[in-house]
Amino acid sequence: MNNLNNYLPQDVGQAARETKCFWDLSEQVQKAFTQGDIDTAVTRTVDLLNTLNNLKYLRTRKAEQEEKEYTKRMAHYHKVGKLAIELEQRGITSAVVRWEDAEH
Repeated sequence: MNNLNNYLPQDVGQAARETKCFWDLSEQVQKAFTQGDIDTAVTRTVDLLNTLNNLKYLRTRKAEQEEKEYTKRMAHYHKVGKLAIELEQRGITSAVVRWEDAEH
């Protein structure tokens, strides 16, 4: 099943349309094939492949954004940890508290 949580919020509408298109094209391929209309079945199959590629691209966009956000967070945590070590080396007691918000 194609879960819309796999897409960026701004891509959900397009992903929903592409998903509906996938199912519609699947039915058209089956119907054309059953009726012996191979040319139409091939054309619809190409359309189906394009739809799948669009969905794959949209999923990739989300994965790439999540990777960027994770890398940014890790860089921030590294900087904060490094600062805490530097403060401790100067004799200043400190602690690093990690706050988990609702989004992460």
